[in-house]
Amino acid sequence: MTACLAGPGPGPGPADPGAHLRRAVALMRTGAAALEARRPADAVRALGAAVDHLVSVRLAALAPGAGHAPEGPVALACVRAARRLTDAALLGDAALAREAERVVAPLLAGARRGEAR
Repeated sequence: MTACLAGPGPGPGPADPGAHLRRAVALMRTGAAALEARRPADAVRALGAAVDHLVSVRLAALAPGAGHAPEGPVALACVRAARRLTDAALLGDAALAREAERVVAPLLAGARRGEAR
């Protein structure tokens, strides 16, 4: 579950949490749909990539000068959603992936207003 972090592949830079959040939500939806369609390999790939994007947001929130506390709402929401996504992938439970999406949705709204930086 570290494809996003492992290499310099295409994708949003670490300073763009809004783009990471949007991509994470899209991947969560893809993963949940794959679980519902009984395509576990596709689901694990999508949910793992979503976790990678959440890790990027969390790291950006913890960076010096980011203005977020280590236990701030952005960091905690990313951790909670990543745990749910990992459980969803391991258990094959689409409801857990949908729950993670509900955790991240308020962050996405905040990123649109510039608050997730």
